[in-house]
Amino acid sequence: MKYIGVKVLRSAKLMTRAEYVAIMGWALPEKENGADEVYMVEYEPTVDNKPNLEGYKGYVTMSPKLVFEEAYSELYGGVAQGNFGNPHQVRVKDEAAELYAKEVVLGAFIESSDIFLSLNSEEQVRMKQQHMAMKAYLSCLNSRIEAMPQVEFKNRYVAPMNFGQAVEALKKGAKVARTGWNGKEMFLYLVPGSTFSVNRPPLNEIYPEGTEITYRPHMDLKTADGSVATWSPSGSDALAEDWVIVD
Repeated sequence: MKYIGVKVLRSAKLMTRAEYVAIMGWALPEKENGADEVYMVEYEPTVDNKPNLEGYKGYVTMSPKLVFEEAYSELYGGVAQGNFGNPHQVRVKDEAAELYAKEVVLGAFIESSDIFLSLNSEEQVRMKQQHMAMKAYLSCLNSRIEAMPQVEFKNRYVAPMNFGQAVEALKKGAKVARTGWNGKEMFLYLVPGSTFSVNRPPLNEIYPEGTEITYRPHMDLKTADGSVATWSPSGSDALAEDWVIVD
C-alpha cells in the first residue's frame, strides 16, 4: 500500500528535547540527549485527532529539527515558503518524525515507568531490543535525509519537487523553476483569470467594442532576457522532478 498527502500544522515551536518531555510530563530517558533540538508540533484538530495536552486545540507531538525543516513549509499570506520535497522524500521525513516520537516515548517508558519494572525480565529485554532497533532504523532514515539533494537559487535552498507539486505551489502564489533550465533567473508564475472589455486590436477585430472577455488563468514564463511568454509544459517538464520554488 502506498500513501501520499500533505499535513497542515496548527503550530510548531523549536525547543530542546528536555523541554519537550517536560511539557509532556515525562522524564527524559537516561541515554537521551536533552540538548537535542526538536520541534513541538500541533496538528489541526479533527474528530479522530483530539487534543492530548492541556492548552492546545490539536494533537501535540514532536519532530526532529532536521526532519521538520526539510519536510515542512511555513504558510503566510497563503503562500508556502520552504521545502516541499519529492513524494518519496516526504515519506522518509514523515516516517522519521513519527518514529522519533515513538522512540522517545518508548525510551521514557523503559527508563522511568513502574509498569516496565513490573514486567518479567524476558519482556524487559525484548522491549530494550525493540528500542535499540528503533534507534538504529531512525539513524538510517536520518542518514538518507541528510543525503537528499539541495538546490540553490538566489540564496535560498529548496528540495526538488515534481511538476504536480510545482503546480500546487503556483496556485498558492509561488514562483517555480526547473534546476535544469539554462537561462538565468527564468521562472514560472500563475496569471489569475479575469475579465476585461474589448477596446483595442486585435480583439476589437474579432469581438464588438466593449464586449466582456473572460481571460482564463494560465502560466507565464519570465525568460532569460527579461521578456514574458505564455507557457505550457512539455512531456519532459511534466515528468521532471527538479522543480523548485524561487524568490
